[in-house]
Amino acid sequence: MNRSRRHFRSGLKLFFAAAIVWTSSNATAAEVYVPFEGEKTTWHEGFDRYDFSMDDDNGAITPMTAPTSEVTSFGIDESVKGGKRRCVVVVPKKAAPGNPWSWRGCYWNHQPQTEVELLRRGFHIAYVAPDPGR
Repeated sequence: MNRSRRHFRSGLKLFFAAAIVWTSSNATAAEVYVPFEGEKTTWHEGFDRYDFSMDDDNGAITPMTAPTSEVTSFGIDESVKGGKRRCVVVVPKKAAPGNPWSWRGCYWNHQPQTEVELLRRGFHIAYVAPDPGR
C-alpha cells in the first residue's frame, strides 16, 4: 500500500475515532448538544453543517469556512490545496440515542435523500473527499 493511501486511512481513522470519543462523552446528555468547532452553515432542511480540512500527511483536522457558492448550492469544492482533503459533518436537529453516524463515501450531495432521512432520524452524516488524482 503506498504511503499516501496509508496516511489517508490513518487520518480517516483518526477523524472517526475523534468523532466517536467526542459523541460518547456526550451520550448521556443527548438533549444538551454541543456543536463542533468552526463556522456553522446549513444543509438541506436547515441541518447544521460544519466544514473541515484534513491534512493528508498527519491527519490533522482544521475547521474552515465553506465558500458562499457551496452554501447556496449545498455542494462541495473538493479541491483543497497543499495535500489536504475536504471534510463535512452535518448534524441532526436531535441526536438519536447513542449518537449514530453515517459516512457518505463519495459524490457529496448527489441524490441526498438517504442522508436527509438519516438526519431526520438522528444520525450524524460525515464526508471526507477522496483523492481525485488517484
